[in-house]
Amino acid sequence: SHTGGVVTIGSKRLVPVIWRSGKQKVVAASSTEGELIGLSDYLDLVLLTRSYLEFLMMKVELPINVMQDNTSTITISYLGRPSLHSRRRFVDIRYFWFKQFLDNETIKLVYCPSSKMVADLLASNRSGEVFRILRDALMGHP
Repeated sequence: SHTGGVVTIGSKRLVPVIWRSGKQKVVAASSTEGELIGLSDYLDLVLLTRSYLEFLMMKVELPINVMQDNTSTITISYLGRPSLHSRRRFVDIRYFWFKQFLDNETIKLVYCPSSKMVADLLASNRSGEVFRILRDALMGHP
């Protein structure tokens, strides 16, 4: 799987400040598992940005909205999930790592349709009008 992430700041107009794209280092058994892996991989960017803004004495309102286009991933993240096969134990470790930030309300997973998910531009092929809309959002154009 290929994963992309974009960190934006702002309340009325979101401005992208960090973005990253890359191939996942592990093989996911499903799209939901792939999204859990991607969430874990890119959460460090969110936390790093928060720490940097706080270092600059800027107020960061909690919880931080983390956009997600997979409803199963959101449900599993909040309600828990059954253990996977023993070879998938690394997913459990990643899950419990970001679950602590959900539980202490540092982050909140918010549904965002794929057509509006800017990070999808970094992870999958888009064409036509959807590409132009996501490209403009990534570049910070209204």
